[in-house]
Amino acid sequence: MKISCFLIDNDGVINRYEKALAGFNTQILASIGIEFNPSLRKFFTGKPRMEGIETILKLHNAQDKITPEEYAAIRAPMSEKWYQNAQFSEGFPEYLEYLKSKFTDAKFVIVSSTTPKNFYIQDKVLDIKSRFNKVFLSKELVVNSKPAPDIFIYGMCFCGSPVIEGLTIEDSPLGIVGSIRAGIPNNIAYTGTLDKNDLIEGVEVELKRKLNPNEILFIDEFSPQTAKMTVEYAN
Repeated sequence: MKISCFLIDNDGVINRYEKALAGFNTQILASIGIEFNPSLRKFFTGKPRMEGIETILKLHNAQDKITPEEYAAIRAPMSEKWYQNAQFSEGFPEYLEYLKSKFTDAKFVIVSSTTPKNFYIQDKVLDIKSRFNKVFLSKELVVNSKPAPDIFIYGMCFCGSPVIEGLTIEDSPLGIVGSIRAGIPNNIAYTGTLDKNDLIEGVEVELKRKLNPNEILFIDEFSPQTAKMTVEYAN
């Protein structure tokens, strides 16, 4: 099978932001007397900022304690400070370079819900765009955010490739579902944000069906071994 376009998520895959975000949510909810429930992350990880916050408040029965706007105002400087000192997911740069060495004719594109502002703050630290031929496709380029297929279809069109030649790497149920809905048959789920069972549950709840056994390749780290697994899966 030919793979000509890799679509890769930013937060939680390229970088470690999703882990930090859990900490921010824990702090903010604790400040209003509510304990953050990490088992609920599968229902809002990957959502756009305000929609995600609204979901967090609803799931924690906190709508009467703080507004989404107040919550966002508290979290925004926490996030910006993190992006100013952003870190790659461990092993990701080497993982990416291995894939690029094996798929020399393929395009590698970032498809992300990260705001352009935070992405460019991060890029000053990590120089991510140079690794992706200066390409960053933001949710703001499309009408509907993940789990809609819009950003994935846009990414495949950007690559000039049919969806059957696409491969997506995501860490959230919503991202995986968006890729599947776009018709992309090759999907890798990184379990560094959510564990495998939570990812499966989140995907199946959104799709309203069971996953096929080999529909998704799950990897728990970015390493030489998982890079080889990805190449085998793609071929």
